[in-house]
Amino acid sequence: MVPPGRPSYDSVMESPCIRNCCLRDDDICMGCYRSLDEIKGWSAASEALKHEYCRKAEARRELAVRSGTAPPVLRR
Repeated sequence: MVPPGRPSYDSVMESPCIRNCCLRDDDICMGCYRSLDEIKGWSAASEALKHEYCRKAEARRELAVRSGTAPPVLRR
């Protein structure tokens, strides 16, 4: 489930960046949950690949929320 105020990654092809960039030790952004490689490749990625990046990022975000490791602003 996507929290209010966050884009649905299944319908948005603009960058999911929320300008809260901070990489974890595993190179996952704590703002948008994309990997560093996904962030760097965004502008050259096809629409299908962007959808895949977003699906992966949303799965990472949901896992972080469930496990209690998400930043407090995302734990809704």
